[in-house]
Amino acid sequence: MLLGVVKSAAHLDWILAERRYQLRLGSRRGSVGEAGGATGEEASARLLILYGPPLPTPRLYLLEHSCETLTDAEMRASGYSTPRGDAYLCVRLGGPLSVEEGDAAFAKRVMHHIRDARGAPVLVSWLELLSADE
Repeated sequence: MLLGVVKSAAHLDWILAERRYQLRLGSRRGSVGEAGGATGEEASARLLILYGPPLPTPRLYLLEHSCETLTDAEMRASGYSTPRGDAYLCVRLGGPLSVEEGDAAFAKRVMHHIRDARGAPVLVSWLELLSADE
């Protein structure tokens, strides 16, 4: 499962409108894989938990079995306003999964895994998430 930060309301709007979550490719902090293509586990994640300032609680989504690599120009053309890299791996959002609104325990478990991430995507198993200290 992939834990992905949502940086702003505009970022959340783009994610929901495009049904994509972007992962910057390269070697910069917060990036995954290489700019030539993704070979990391992020590309094979099947669940996405979105968290960040515009979300009062984390949101859980299924991910489709496809992803694509987009250039910064293609990201801008899609409406993504602030690409900071040359290439992005975009995973496709499927349907949302229900998490009890305001489930504080779920939110605390997510926060346990992202506290040192500094905006970088985090991979975690469902078992690791459920067994995290609250």
